Amino acid sequence: MPYCPKCGKEYEEGARYCPSCGADLLEPVEPTYRRRRDPAGRVAAGLGRGVVAFIAFILLMTGFGLSLGGFAVLSVHSNFADSEGFIMSRPTDLTVDSYAIVQKAINIDPAYISIWIPTLGDFVQLKIVATSNDPSEEVFIGIASVTDASGYLSGTNYHEVDDFSWDYNPWKETQPTIVYHERSGGTPGGAPVVHSFWSAQVSGSGTQTLTWEPVLGNYWIVGMNADGSMGVDIEVQMGARLPILRTIGGILLAVGLILVLIALVLFRGVI
Repeated sequence: MPYCPKCGKEYEEGARYCPSCGADLLEPVEPTYRRRRDPAGRVAAGLGRGVVAFIAFILLMTGFGLSLGGFAVLSVHSNFADSEGFIMSRPTDLTVDSYAIVQKAINIDPAYISIWIPTLGDFVQLKIVATSNDPSEEVFIGIASVTDASGYLSGTNYHEVDDFSWDYNPWKETQPTIVYHERSGGTPGGAPVVHSFWSAQVSGSGTQTLTWEPVLGNYWIVGMNADGSMGVDIEVQMGARLPILRTIGGILLAVGLILVLIALVLFRGVI
């Protein structure tokens, strides 16, 4: 028995139309050709999609990380900077029974800078806000080169900040842990305010603010009573302003978002 070329049902010899689908059995049927599927080609196509998906995943994770970093930088700058753009620490009490409190190892050395910076102050500025906790004393804050500061305090009884750790919590008032190392000696060579070697200095009663644009070199930060007397009790805030910080945050955020968009386009192409 012959079979209908359209529906595949049997029909009787001599019939003009298929009893099942009504197709014209005398009309010639165009042959249909199908390309045989290549198993190797399918494997290659699958591998290609896998590679693209892997690249898209890497771009997505990288873009997400950069975006998060840029957002964090911009958030810190917006939420924790003061009116002048300085990101400040919380007020901290520094109290010693010697003539000075010294923070050493402020090293701005060309050996540690891999690129040439024409004016370092264009990239970072330092701010120190200090108030004497003793109303009868005027506070002094000075920054000087290691040579000048060590020469001035040579043979003087002072306290050096050995370790400064602070578990910062923006929702809770916390105080840092400060470890001092006392240097034995006598009185300093006169009141600090009478010397002119300081790279930057402020002194007086009430709250005093020192703003400094660093230059290359090694420095000490020195806190004293303005008259050079023994027993330093001051409240200090320190901070820094990085004018380029907002630019860095914006670049990180923009590049991260671009990478995320590219990753999404690639994912869409392999789905």
